[in-house]
Amino acid sequence: MKKIKILTLLLGGLAVMAGAFGSHVLFAENPGAIQGAYDTAVKYQFWHVLALLVLLFGQVNAISVQQKKLVALLFISGIVMFSGSLYFITIFKILQWNFPYFVVFVTPAGGTLLIAAWLFWAYYLIKSDDSAQKNSKK
Repeated sequence: MKKIKILTLLLGGLAVMAGAFGSHVLFAENPGAIQGAYDTAVKYQFWHVLALLVLLFGQVNAISVQQKKLVALLFISGIVMFSGSLYFITIFKILQWNFPYFVVFVTPAGGTLLIAAWLFWAYYLIKSDDSAQKNSKK
């Protein structure tokens, strides 16, 4: 769990660096249409790192450590795939390089993993509430 927490904190720091790099280097002189994709990548990375911080450092005791690990790994994989592919596409477009076409499929796959993380977290909380209610009726 410690490695997941450290990775989460590093992803948070990288989100700050990516945002600063985008606003001060990539788009300082020439904001354009591709800036929207880059900004989306930064925002999604930030929001999901915040969710990870709540999951890992908050008082989320209703779900097991194993369940937290699964949700955290879904969030991390989703961040890397979703935001990472948008960073990759944006930088390749700025440099006017051709990027491998398969990369456009990585973004929605990453988004699907982010959705799955939220849904699994909700499911585990519902499941834990159900078992708590059954135990309190005994």
